[in-house]
Amino acid sequence: MSDDSHSTNRSRSNAWALGVDTGGTFTDVILMEPGGGQWVAKTPSTPSDPGRAVEKGIAAVLAEARADNRNSPNVAEELDVVHGTTVATNALLERRGARTALVTTRGFEELALIGRQSRPDLYALEPRRPPSLVVLSLGVSERIGSEGEIVQAIDLDELPRLIDELRRSDIASVAICLLHSYAESRHERRVGAVLRAERFDVTLSSDLVGEFREVERAWTTVANAYVAPLMSRYLRRLSRRIPRLRIMLSSGGTASAGYAAKEPIRTLLSGPAGGVVGARGVDRRELDTEFVGPSSIAFDMGGTSTDVTVCGSEPLATTEMHFAEMTLRTPVLDIHTVGAGGGSIAEIDAGGALRVGPRSAGAHPGPACYGKGGEAVTVTDANLVLGRLAADRFLGGAIRLDLDRARLACAELGSRMGGRSTEEAALGVVRVACAVMARALREITVARGIDPRGLELIAFGGAGPMHAALLAEELGIARVSVPPDPGALSARGMLAAPAMRALARTVLVKADARGMRKARRVRDALSKRVVSALRREGFESIDVDAMYDLRYEGQSYEISLPFDDADPTASFHESYRRRYGRALEDRSVEIVTVRARGVAPGAITSLGQSPQTVHNVLGLEPIDEIVSTDREGAVIAPVYERNELPPSARIHGPAIIVELTATTVVPRGWEMSLDETGQLVLISMRRSSRERE
Repeated sequence: MSDDSHSTNRSRSNAWALGVDTGGTFTDVILMEPGGGQWVAKTPSTPSDPGRAVEKGIAAVLAEARADNRNSPNVAEELDVVHGTTVATNALLERRGARTALVTTRGFEELALIGRQSRPDLYALEPRRPPSLVVLSLGVSERIGSEGEIVQAIDLDELPRLIDELRRSDIASVAICLLHSYAESRHERRVGAVLRAERFDVTLSSDLVGEFREVERAWTTVANAYVAPLMSRYLRRLSRRIPRLRIMLSSGGTASAGYAAKEPIRTLLSGPAGGVVGARGVDRRELDTEFVGPSSIAFDMGGTSTDVTVCGSEPLATTEMHFAEMTLRTPVLDIHTVGAGGGSIAEIDAGGALRVGPRSAGAHPGPACYGKGGEAVTVTDANLVLGRLAADRFLGGAIRLDLDRARLACAELGSRMGGRSTEEAALGVVRVACAVMARALREITVARGIDPRGLELIAFGGAGPMHAALLAEELGIARVSVPPDPGALSARGMLAAPAMRALARTVLVKADARGMRKARRVRDALSKRVVSALRREGFESIDVDAMYDLRYEGQSYEISLPFDDADPTASFHESYRRRYGRALEDRSVEIVTVRARGVAPGAITSLGQSPQTVHNVLGLEPIDEIVSTDREGAVIAPVYERNELPPSARIHGPAIIVELTATTVVPRGWEMSLDETGQLVLISMRRSSRERE
């Protein structure tokens, strides 16, 4: 599969578009027509073969469109499909990638194994590290200097011996990371060409990471090589059925399937990144061009994990991520993830404390209430026992939840908690899960000097709207919004994500006239490359922006700023002063890395207003009632169908709002209304009354 495989002119405004988000429990599919109509399908994920759930979900959503007498498109010819995938993510976490070797400069063979010698658990008497991704490390005689000069020419006569060792070890994929190849890649490319001719899957660090810091370059290259064969097979099979396929990247953009197959390391936060784009698209203050600063918190709770990030005029982004106990250099949105989702399992630890997650029941067997063999209590089971879920309206009635199984599982957990009742055990599970998620929210706000009380919580994901108000109370947030089809917002956001390509190169020059001349040359070269890459994928309207990383000479960390053709020193001093309280104006400034990013329009230009089908416009009548239990005791909560709420709907909690992709819980002390965009808006009446006082 080539980098620009299945390229086509993407400037059409009348194309149908389909977003697919593969999660740990469910695969969400959303189909959007040019006129704004949309259809949603949700199907259990198939971890052993994720493509089966993708194809099943696409078939289901097309069947729904046909049932509405629409001229639904043909998948193979007419659909622009954007896919958020967990193939690379799961392969790294579960250590089931290809047998991988590292080829590096002789003397540095243990680079990836030694790493930075950091200890994640400082007080562990017997620290344990996950298994290494590298089966075999080999060195070649060569040396490139830090400025790209050839210190020692490569000895190509060593390569036959190296190839023999790779074959004896049954190596499938090779990561090549020669010292300082970011500055001069000639040696890497010669080794790579020889190994590719011998039918090895090869990843070059100079293609993947144009930046210094050898440990992080090696880790990133190894991780990419480890998952590339698996990702390539998956996307090759899927592309046969879906030729107009694009893949969501961790950076908040999309790329061709061919590019994602070559550099799957770019997709580790594929689904969560789609959620951030979706949350920004429905954030009212995002549309206010005069609004500056953080406006909301995106809260995405799915079946296996919760992803949170702060939204502002631009999504917070970084150039490295910590994943599977490695630091990887790749553009990524600044998303914080914790192992708490609807399928997270509740357990009693060795000290007798209740823990929730990160272990998950997944799609199979799933929570106990799914009736597929699961026996452990999950967050979903606890919510069902507490009357926060309607058993016969889950996924629009497609799955009937088994309340008796959930109660039995919670009763057994309660007995292990010292004789707690079924309801007390369920309340404990929900409270612990919320505590885990609240810590994540504080990590991205309070720990960074942001007051969450002035922000709005945008809740989505299959389980997000069910827990949003509880979390908002915990952090003092007074307003929660729930977009239409919240369980499919990530898939919807993927359709609005721009096509994107980003490149970087370390230059390490002083920020003087001479250094700026080199930085400009590098910027221009990178800009041409990103434009060329997007044009090969069929895009015509491309915007390019450039950044550079600056620091005071002698420091180890940089600040990224927009590229300024004039003197960068003044803007760096000011940025440093804002961040650290003072500037070191007597120190010289250094340009470390130059970055360029190209973007082109996504499959849809705007998330727009989701169509709201109102069936009952005569009055606000519940479709059911349910006994709901909270910390104040049991109470009767009316159940409403979201699509039957009239525009004037105003509901005081407790109440349950059901729809196909999620359930929204309106607790006591909260009021819910519909806004003009079709979003559910939950307001804390307790917070409002305190403010009035």
